[in-house]
Amino acid sequence: MGTAANSRTPTRKMDNVVYVSVGEVHATAITTDNTLWAWGHNMSGHLGEGTSTSRTTPVRIMDNVVYVSAGNARTTAITTDGVLWAWGANSQLVAGQLGDGTTTNRHSPVRIMNDVASISSGSHTLAITTDGGLWTWGNNGGGRLGDGTTTNRHRPIHIMDGILLP
Repeated sequence: MGTAANSRTPTRKMDNVVYVSVGEVHATAITTDNTLWAWGHNMSGHLGEGTSTSRTTPVRIMDNVVYVSAGNARTTAITTDGVLWAWGANSQLVAGQLGDGTTTNRHSPVRIMNDVASISSGSHTLAITTDGGLWTWGNNGGGRLGDGTTTNRHRPIHIMDGILLP
């Protein structure tokens, strides 16, 4: 723990983990008390702890988290009240992926939308709301957002309804 050296064998990072998600250069974990932790490279603030300093050990990001999805140099998380938060890379080069309407990198979580049940992040994000709506935003290369265009979206746009939640 606490080293930047490569390891060929599993190493114990932390205890009481119930969910993990890894991005290209960072990792996240939710513990049994719904605390979100992150570590790894942090050049765009995608760890969410307020800086661009990389971390070799887990750092506490936020409480009351039920789901996290680490994307390409950014992170999204859903809290127990159904609020979706995002942080990290958000520049014009990466298409305003956070969904906050800007192209400004964020080093701390920013509120994106309410009533979110599930998310998946990569170079774009898909979110399912509690009413079964499908929303998307970010990089729209090749039409990956499903909105009939190739225009990058800086805010969530509604794609369809009727998504069944488990």
